Order: sequence, then C-alpha cells, then structure tokens
Amino acid sequence: QKMGVQFFYGQRTAQGGSPDGFPGLLDAVTPEMTVDAGGSGNTCTSVWAVRVGRQDVQWVFGQNGYMNLSDPVIQRVTDANGDPFIAYVQQLTIYPGLQIGSIWSVGRIKKINDTNPLNDDLLAKLLSKFPVGRRPDFFLMNRRALEMLRSSRTATNERGEPAPIPEQAFGVPILVTDSIRDDEPDTL
Repeated sequence: QKMGVQFFYGQRTAQGGSPDGFPGLLDAVTPEMTVDAGGSGNTCTSVWAVRVGRQDVQWVFGQNGYMNLSDPVIQRVTDANGDPFIAYVQQLTIYPGLQIGSIWSVGRIKKINDTNPLNDDLLAKLLSKFPVGRRPDFFLMNRRALEMLRSSRTATNERGEPAPIPEQAFGVPILVTDSIRDDEPDTL
C-alpha cells in the first residue's frame, strides 16, 4: 500500500508519501495532460490515465533489482488504535523507483468531488489529450470515483436495474485502487 501511495503522490507527506521515497505521478504530470473537474475543498480525488512500458511508466528497482524477504518471526505489534496483538512479521528490503518516459505517458483528472463528480465527459476530455497512437493502457481510480462514474451512467434495461459497475470507458480498462486518496486538497 505504501508503494502505491508513493506511486501517485511521491514525496508529499501530507498525502502519505515518504520524503525518502521516489517522486510519483503527481510530480510528472503536466498541465497539458491534466483535466480540472472544478471541485473545491479538501474532499477531492483524482483519476489517472497511464500508459505502461519501457518508454512510458514502469517500476524500476535499484541495486540490480535486489529484493530480500527475511524469515518470518512472531512479534507483538499494535493496531491503529494502539491495541497490541501477536503477528507474523517479515522485513522486505527493496529499492523501488518510478520511471516516466514521456509527458504523454500519464494524464490526470483532478478536483473530482461530490459537487463535481466523475463522468464520461471528463474521461473523454482526458483521453483527447493523448496523441494518436499513444492511448493509455488503463484508468486508475478509487472506489468513490468508480461509483460516481457508475451513477452518472443511465441504465437502459428492461428491468429498470441500476447501471452496472463500469469495467472500462471508451475501450480503456478501469482499475480500482485504494492508493488514491479521497481527501486531496483542491490545491494539489
């Protein structure tokens, strides 16, 4: 989860990133590849369009890809409320980084909130920013944004059922992640 947050927010500690970590997508996205949904306040979220590959967005690992997972040990730990419990614990040593090959590799819809929700028009505007032949491989969004998109769609079926949960938009798959926050400030 921490690598996922770092992937989006980079070294911004207010959003959960680590100052010792690598820069994220937020550091690489340009104004030319950004759509502003117009929301305000500290309850915004974002949707990302990402193109992956050697010339686009990819994970890179330092120390020649060195990864080491220690043997598990039983240890006393605490939960979010400070209550102790016994758990298996392992240490993972890894040196991750993020490579962004081009300004055309990543796009963002920012300032999405309940007043200015995600819809297909915003996704289409973001897609229009990508050059011909360089469409993104997927949209990344959290569950809140996915529900906004679902509720913006009109269900047209004989039984009057609500619109199904979207799996794609304009042929681009939608991937859901908990690493995109629901409390982004409108200044981000």
